[in-house]
Amino acid sequence: PWLGLLFGILSLALSGFPLSAGFLSKEALLEAMPLYLLLPALLSIFLTPIYSMGLFFRIFPFQKIRSAFRLPAGNVPFFLPLLLLAILSTGWAFSPLQPWNAHESWFFRLFPAGETKGSPYAWLLPVSLMLSFSGIFIAWWRRNQEIPDWPIARTHFGLDALWEDGAKPFLREIASWIPALDRNVLDALIHQLSFRVAGNPDKPTTLSLSRLSADADRTVWDFSIHGIAGIFNTLGNFFRALQSGKTQSYLLISFLVLTLFLLLLLLTGL
Repeated sequence: PWLGLLFGILSLALSGFPLSAGFLSKEALLEAMPLYLLLPALLSIFLTPIYSMGLFFRIFPFQKIRSAFRLPAGNVPFFLPLLLLAILSTGWAFSPLQPWNAHESWFFRLFPAGETKGSPYAWLLPVSLMLSFSGIFIAWWRRNQEIPDWPIARTHFGLDALWEDGAKPFLREIASWIPALDRNVLDALIHQLSFRVAGNPDKPTTLSLSRLSADADRTVWDFSIHGIAGIFNTLGNFFRALQSGKTQSYLLISFLVLTLFLLLLLLTGL
């Protein structure tokens, strides 16, 4: 019974029942809608109650709804979202009946107070209400009627044949191409890319990025680093040999440096 009550409230809101959220949003859209869209909009307003309320009347017959609404404790988590949606679907918070800014609601623009002429779309309100109630009445009238057994409905209006004879063979044909595509294109592309990066193990002499990187590391970087280290090592050995701790050696080096300095001055004319 609780599910039937909540389902009924939500179906009425979907059908545009007065002062529900569906009714308010429907009238707001109709007011802002251009004229060339009004006919399909009114058609949807008429058809929506037929299937939404028709579903409600078929699933929840009034004679089977009990007066005692007992909610099993285990189903509370499943009913809370429906209860919240049902409360919001009543539209009280968005209607002219809500306690804040009621007179600024778009609803009152349909019938402005103190004016003899209302909105140019004021006629849409009674028309949309008539269409909604007509759809609800048709759904109630058809609640006990048997669903017609059309032969085309047994095959889901031709969708089964479309799937079996059209889509399924097409998809199977595509599926038969996928292994060959994977083997001949994707795998070959990945293997060639790996050979270019890591090298072909069957052909060690083939050119690859890893082999080029190894050759560059060995011939350029190693040579540069080892060469710089060798230069500083040679300079260190040279200057270390000069630090012998003997006074005679220091005097000899000083004499040689002074002699070279004097020769440089004589050669340069200074």
